[in-house]
Amino acid sequence: MSISLFDSKLYDFAGRIAFSLAFVYGAYTERVNRWYSLEEGIQKLRVTLLILAPIIFTFLGITLQFNDEWITIGLAIEGYAVIALWHFLSINLLQFIGAAILGSTFINLIIHTFIFNYYDRTDLILNWYLYTYLICAFSMFAGSYCWRKTESESPKTLLNALGGILLFTLINVEIANYFSNGAGELYFHFCGKLAEAAAYTIAWAICGAICMFLTVKKPSKLLYVGIGLISLSVLKLFLSDIWELSSGLRIAVLIIVAVIMLLISFIYQQLKKITSDEAN
Repeated sequence: MSISLFDSKLYDFAGRIAFSLAFVYGAYTERVNRWYSLEEGIQKLRVTLLILAPIIFTFLGITLQFNDEWITIGLAIEGYAVIALWHFLSINLLQFIGAAILGSTFINLIIHTFIFNYYDRTDLILNWYLYTYLICAFSMFAGSYCWRKTESESPKTLLNALGGILLFTLINVEIANYFSNGAGELYFHFCGKLAEAAAYTIAWAICGAICMFLTVKKPSKLLYVGIGLISLSVLKLFLSDIWELSSGLRIAVLIIVAVIMLLISFIYQQLKKITSDEAN
C-alpha cells in the first residue's frame, strides 16, 4: 500500500467522521431550538453557538472527502444552505457565514487558476467547467434570493454580482476550452486568430445586451454593465478583430455592427416604453 493511497483513505475516513458529527450536532441543535423562543437572549446565544458546530464539521467534511471541483461545488451549496437557515432560526450571523463561504468559492473559481489544470483533457462544451460554474453561480443567486429583506440591498446586490461574474467567466472559459480542443490548460487569446477573437467579441456583446434587457422592468446598475460590455466589444472589434479582414469584409462588418447596435437600442427603448405604459 502506497503512502498516497493511505493518505487518501485517511482523508476519506476523517471526512465521513466530520459529516457524521455535523449530522449529530445538527439534530441536537434542532432539538435545543425547541426548548424556548429565540426571542430570549440566552436561548438565541445557545442556538447560535450550537449551529456553528454542524457548519464547521460540514465544511471540514467537504474539504477532506471531496476532490477537485467537487470541493468548490460542495462549499457553494453549503454557503447557500447556511444563508437559507436564517428563515428557520432568524440568526443574522448565519447569513454572513454563508456569504463568506460563497465568497471563498468565488475566489477559488476566479483567482486560483490552478483549477484549470484539474484534468488533462475535457469535453469541448458539456464539461466540468459547465456544471461547476453554473452550480456555483446559481448558489450565489439562490443565496441572494434567500437573504432577508433589509434597508440595505448591498449584500443581495453583491451576491447577484458574483453570480453574474461567474456566468460571464464561464462563457469565456468555454470559448477558450473549445479553441484549445479540450486541453486541460487553458489560454485566453482575446486577440488571436480571427475565429477565436470574434467568438469573444460576439459573446461579450450578447452578454451586454442581456444585461441591458434585464433592467427593462427593474432599473439597476446592471444597465451600465451592459453598456460597458457592448462598448468593450465594439472597441475590441475596431482595434483588433477587424484588421484581420479584407477591405470589403471590413465595410460589410461595419454596416452589420451598426445595424445590430441600432436594433438593440430600438428594441430596448420599445420594451422600456411598454413597461412604463403598463406601470401607469
